[in-house]
Amino acid sequence: MDEIRLANNGKFLQRMNNVVVEATGSFPELEGPITWRRRTVEGKTGTTFSYEDVGKVRDLGKAKYDRMKKGSDDLSLPVIAFFGTSRVHGPGRNRSTRIGRQIFKEGYHSWYEMRSSIFRYESWLASYDILVKQEKEYPETKAAFFETLKTANPYIREIQFEHGELWLKVAFDDFTSDFLPIHLHSDGIIAFTEMVAELAYRCIVLNGNKRENAIKDTTGVVLIDELDLHLHPNWQRHVVADLKNAFPNIQFVATTHSPFIVQSLEADELISRQQHRKAPNDLSIDEVSTLFMGVKSGLLKKRRFGAKKHFHHPAFAGK
Repeated sequence: MDEIRLANNGKFLQRMNNVVVEATGSFPELEGPITWRRRTVEGKTGTTFSYEDVGKVRDLGKAKYDRMKKGSDDLSLPVIAFFGTSRVHGPGRNRSTRIGRQIFKEGYHSWYEMRSSIFRYESWLASYDILVKQEKEYPETKAAFFETLKTANPYIREIQFEHGELWLKVAFDDFTSDFLPIHLHSDGIIAFTEMVAELAYRCIVLNGNKRENAIKDTTGVVLIDELDLHLHPNWQRHVVADLKNAFPNIQFVATTHSPFIVQSLEADELISRQQHRKAPNDLSIDEVSTLFMGVKSGLLKKRRFGAKKHFHHPAFAGK
């Protein structure tokens, strides 16, 4: 973690010992479920890595890894990724990489710091046609890649890869853009499209052997902080459904401050500190903001913009 957290008394939180994080899961290769855990131990700075704690799941992973090294082409590898708020910018870990379908480990590089500066989908697209001719890439995956981007971002009307970057034509309400390189589009288009592009690329690296179904068949868990980042409210209303359609077998865990995103969810899709039995997609925006997000009902209606010389909205306190 690159954050510093403070306790209520203003002091730095002390490191806690004897903390256990444990999980239990079932796998097709095994008859019954297995449990693995990591623990902090008094006097040590790291966590345990003993066979008792992680041995069984480690053996399972090693067996799959050995099969991959031997050229096995029938494995399904899950994607794992975390896109924080710095996915739009920020330095990443500089690295060089080999390309080609056999380098499956590329699908897991820097999964916990998915920043735009380390996205690799552009390098993959730039070398794709040559790799296909060399039989180092599956010929159907490029079409699946572009189809996924259009499914996840329904505002895209045209898309292709030219001069080292994506070019897009987008249509939003009554506005249709020119066919432009992605860096000339809005922040929302850039941030969301590049995030989806990198995720689609990772799916292809891991499961390219599924060819045109490489993305749709990939399973895994993807975490997204502030899903609504730079997205127009109209887009926020359907962004969750768009992601689920584009990646039907991936579980997304996202945070948001957007009542529009919350309103689009089923009751069992929302984890909120404000627990209610009502499904958010059956409520109005004002009801969602009040019941699930703790906003006082009618707060904005009571404001008299321009009625006073000074505007004291809480968001501008101290400015």
